[in-house]
Parts: sequence; structure tokens; C-alpha cells
Amino acid sequence: MDDGSAGFLLCSFWLVECLVMAGELRRAEELFERVTGNANDLGLFSEQIDLATGAQLGNMPQALSHIGLINAAWRLTRPDSY
Repeated sequence: MDDGSAGFLLCSFWLVECLVMAGELRRAEELFERVTGNANDLGLFSEQIDLATGAQLGNMPQALSHIGLINAAWRLTRPDSY
């Protein structure tokens, strides 16, 4: 049964950054892979994702989600740069 729970992709990418800064690089990489696996066929992200189905919800494409993606990817490649 779908309870309608959705998560903001930007917040997921912020969490990736926080995990890197906390020294949890493996967890950060796993979360990054899981979140980026929900991109559409063009590699784009919406504002939110349905937590049960992975369906993208809200505004599409969402600039803030992509800014979060870029920042998280940069943080993963430069974990000592904060």
C-alpha cells in the first residue's frame, strides 16, 4: 500500500554531503548511487521522489535537485575539501 511518502531530492544530496563530512564515505557513496539511480532516461531529476516506487514527483526538471547533485558529486571526489 502506498502511503504517499515523498522525499526531496535536494535533501538527499545534502545528506550525501553531510555523510562525507562526517567521515562516512562508504555510506555517502551508497546513498549517492541509490539516489542517482532514479534519474530519468535523460539523466534529469524532479523536485521529489516517491519513496515507495521511485517515481519522480513535483516540478520537472528541478534546478535545485541538480545543484544538489553537482555539490554532492564534488564533495565525494574531494572529501577533504571542507
